[in-house]
Amino acid sequence: MLTVSDVCRRLGQSKYTVYRLIHERRLPAVQVSGQRHKYLVEETALDEYLEDQDYYATPVAEHDGPIMLTASEVAAILRCSVETVRRLANAPNGLEAVRNPGRNSHWRFDRDAVLRYLRARPTTAEPTAS
Repeated sequence: MLTVSDVCRRLGQSKYTVYRLIHERRLPAVQVSGQRHKYLVEETALDEYLEDQDYYATPVAEHDGPIMLTASEVAAILRCSVETVRRLANAPNGLEAVRNPGRNSHWRFDRDAVLRYLRARPTTAEPTAS
């Protein structure tokens, strides 16, 4: 039996996605007695879900368009806060970003642009031996 955290690691998804799959009954799970938000998933049920969904059928390299990242994903890559990523996106000659239209607009970053920024970013100077 796998916990929700184990399923998250196997799927590479957040716990909210896993809970949604469980509540939509797309991923069979057993609720632990006496605990409201504790579920266990059989490993065979997870394997069947992956086979049914063709989860690994399309490799990332075969996508047509650019791979877009969220601000939190970019923050993990750059090892900084989400607020720093937003400041970099607003800065001139900063990080290239696209803002989704709407009231609750979110930043999206092209993965290749983030990697270019990371390579071009100045590194800290090495201490010199005296």
